[in-house]
Amino acid sequence: MTQMFYNQGEEAEQAHAQAARAAAGEGSRKPGQTGMFLQASDLERQLKGRNRTALVIILVLVFGTALAVAGGIYGPAILGPPGADRQAQSDRDDALVLVAKDDATDLQAADKALGDILDRKPLYVAAKADRAMVQQFLADDRLWQAERLKASYDALGKQVRQLTNRNDPSDAPQRTKDVEAMNGINKQYEAVGKQARAFEDQAKTWMDEANKADPKNPIVFRARAFITADHDQADGAQKLAKQYLHEIGKARDGWSELALAESDVSGKPSEDKRQEGLLHARGAQELAPGLIRALYLKVRLDTMNKKEAEAKADVAALTAANPAHVGGASLLAGLEEELTREKIDKEARDVRVAAEAAKASAAAAAAAAEAEQEKKSGKTKAAGKRNR
Repeated sequence: MTQMFYNQGEEAEQAHAQAARAAAGEGSRKPGQTGMFLQASDLERQLKGRNRTALVIILVLVFGTALAVAGGIYGPAILGPPGADRQAQSDRDDALVLVAKDDATDLQAADKALGDILDRKPLYVAAKADRAMVQQFLADDRLWQAERLKASYDALGKQVRQLTNRNDPSDAPQRTKDVEAMNGINKQYEAVGKQARAFEDQAKTWMDEANKADPKNPIVFRARAFITADHDQADGAQKLAKQYLHEIGKARDGWSELALAESDVSGKPSEDKRQEGLLHARGAQELAPGLIRALYLKVRLDTMNKKEAEAKADVAALTAANPAHVGGASLLAGLEEELTREKIDKEARDVRVAAEAAKASAAAAAAAAEAEQEKKSGKTKAAGKRNR
């Protein structure tokens, strides 16, 4: 306690000494100086306060600007794109891996995955656009199945008509079998066509929503390019592909090349379209080797133009890349069936033409023989008259 009071006494003495020095200083000043110095001191304190306030405002503005810039650059990577989050973005990336495989099972799995994402994040525009693209792919697959079924149906119908016209009792069992097969194909055709229409309607719905929400989104342009291409609008698909590339800041891209190849598959087949489509399909493979659909489109281009050897080679490459993808093998089987029918029809036509030619030749020979016989008969009659 003694030490404590001693310390307090020492502090009091120091304070008293400071006050005495201050009083001595005031006493030596001239009249009026004390007030002047006090005013200057107050002004200095005010200026310092104002400077600190301005400095704080400037620092807040600078920090806010930096935060906004950093948020614009790193925000999507940290928080995810607008309307989504990092988990939704990761799930969408996984779904696109399935889309790239292009077989029916993986496309359906991708469609479900994108649907789950949109259940959680209904404002995620890119997921909406991707789902529209996937459902268009599913619709496209069903439409090609329908075309192959129609070709088989038409071939059987032609065969039934031929058997009917021939009217041979021994053909009755085959005719009955063909008619039953046609009925089965017709049921499949109706079911597949219904699925195709449903997928196309859903694709349109998702595409309209995505385009309305963010028409300049590059993923929206990409999806619209594929949908437009599948509806045989090559000019529109090319324009949308260019807009997609402009938005992502690239001159070429695997997806854009794939969309251009898709446009060459649509419509009437021609060798020029085939060559152009093969060029784009190869470009898609080079820029994005994982896009299995590029290989599938090559098979479609081959089969459309009845290039059997090229189709076999491309089917082999497609099967090696994704054994689960049976679309190419199905297209090849359809082409081989069509070529077989054409060969049979050609052989039958050749036989018919040869038979008709032989018949005509026999008729001509008979007519010539008859004319010769008549000529000889006429000479004999003339000779008899002379003898008489």
